[in-house]
Amino acid sequence: MPSAFVLVRRHRRLVGGAACLAAFLAAVLPIGSCRTIEDLPTRVGALGYNDTVSPVPSFRSEPDIRVRIRKDASTVTLGSVLTTGGSVVLRPLRGGAPVTMPAPITLSATRDGFAAVGPGGARQQFGYGVDLEVLSSTPNVGGAAAARVGSLRVDGVPHDAVLRVLGAWSEGGERFNVVAAMEVETYLPGVLSRELFKDWPVETFRTQAVAARSYALHERHRARAAARPFDVESDTSDQVYGGTTGNPRALQAARDTRGIVLVAGPREQLLRAYYSSTCGGRPGSAADVWPSARGFEFNTAPALQGRAREHWCQASALYRWTTTRGDEELSRRLRAWGRQAGSPVKSIGRVRSVEVARRNGAERPGRFRLTDDGGRTYELSAEDLRMACNIATDGTPEITRATRVASGDVTVDVWADRVQIGGRGFGHGVGMCQWCAKGMADKGMNYRRMLEVFYPGASIKKAY
Repeated sequence: MPSAFVLVRRHRRLVGGAACLAAFLAAVLPIGSCRTIEDLPTRVGALGYNDTVSPVPSFRSEPDIRVRIRKDASTVTLGSVLTTGGSVVLRPLRGGAPVTMPAPITLSATRDGFAAVGPGGARQQFGYGVDLEVLSSTPNVGGAAAARVGSLRVDGVPHDAVLRVLGAWSEGGERFNVVAAMEVETYLPGVLSRELFKDWPVETFRTQAVAARSYALHERHRARAAARPFDVESDTSDQVYGGTTGNPRALQAARDTRGIVLVAGPREQLLRAYYSSTCGGRPGSAADVWPSARGFEFNTAPALQGRAREHWCQASALYRWTTTRGDEELSRRLRAWGRQAGSPVKSIGRVRSVEVARRNGAERPGRFRLTDDGGRTYELSAEDLRMACNIATDGTPEITRATRVASGDVTVDVWADRVQIGGRGFGHGVGMCQWCAKGMADKGMNYRRMLEVFYPGASIKKAY
């Protein structure tokens, strides 16, 4: 799930994982009854699904992935995981002599290029326009330092990766990005440990591992086709990555599902396996949440379109929720979102009604029609309405746990100057529901069966 409000240049997941948003999941609700139907696998060709963008997963060996772990930073502390003798090696990316410095060092962006300051004030300057590769270093026999790919601490967080520090040279060079490059199976446990609660069933972790690996490899392909210097973000813009982890369930789940991905379509292309915290009983449709025009055909995959199914997420604190806003407050937020997104809703007056304009196969709202006090109507997708309700703008109170609109699956009642919003779930609801996966594992389901439920019609494939 971070989040941008206009989803044009980049495809965003727009949801936090169950664990990284634990503050929203404090209460436990009783298990209730569910509506069920038979699974309805559909031939992808019958729906006109023609994905020309997604890759066919074919790797000779485990692929690498580049994760942006710092964005627009001005300074960062780089250290070693060793208690003694640890150093870092700074190597200019486009050639030049590497520099070894005792850890930790502080790397800063200046108008003259990168400046590295180590213990005792030791300083090293790199010229303007010089990007750096950073590796860990350990003492060799005889005391010489040997560079290696291994753990480095970035602001105290360990990463088993080689780092690239890329300056924003075209913008004055006073900001930079830090990209951690590692193998996919090294990256994955760091995602699982942040997306799920540490004590959830290992079968839930296995399900999450396949979905997260499929998503990451899909975005990796798109990033490299676009010549981006990184593949995925480390936050909910893509999926949360928290660095090296010792969580045994995360490590086991990655090992147990090594190289396994989801594929769909006549050519068995990688499925962009979205997931969110709580579906609330009504799965979302990717085509309702994200672009589906040329270049985004993968969002029309039948496996990513919501259909009625049994659900198991009743234990989530956000299975059902309500919040109340003033009509003027809500109208201000809508206008602010409209200005930011370039949407006609920037001109909306006082909101007088919000009605569902379209539902998907699971009866989840996909689009809403808003009417203001002047009788003008505007249409927004359910996700855009959610983003607009939560946007910060002048003259409105800070959004809190009690006032946040947690999903786009809502009913909205306008009473005079008050607006009551009742909702289901947390997040966009597309694909895997993390709380459902927890409930399914508690009932003894294995990860393969869970994936069949969350991504109907998709296939499970060993990619490497």
